Amino acid sequence: MGCEESFESQNFPKIVTLQPVDDDSTRTTLGCKLLAPSTSPTTSYGFLISTYILPNFKNSAKIELGENIPDDGFDCSVNNAIFNGNRYYIMAFATTGDKTIFGNIVIVKTKSY
Repeated sequence: MGCEESFESQNFPKIVTLQPVDDDSTRTTLGCKLLAPSTSPTTSYGFLISTYILPNFKNSAKIELGENIPDDGFDCSVNNAIFNGNRYYIMAFATTGDKTIFGNIVIVKTKSY
């Protein structure tokens, strides 16, 4: 079995966490690009926001956006009040069956509000 065969048979999405965009002084947009769709239904997707270097479901705020990832990825706008001059580690996630796939981690140093 070659690498291509193995990759094609995997039934989970491939996602990339995008660098957050400061919309204005009150809101920031978090984004995720879908590089490859899942062959199995997605049961949950969204973002983890943490002050820890490796975000996970135990040490992070979870923003859950829905069940089926849109073809072009997903985003959400968050109130800057959740940030307060700290360094945050943000990572997109998608759950398919009993597997959770994570995007890359982006680091954001926020302003004090």
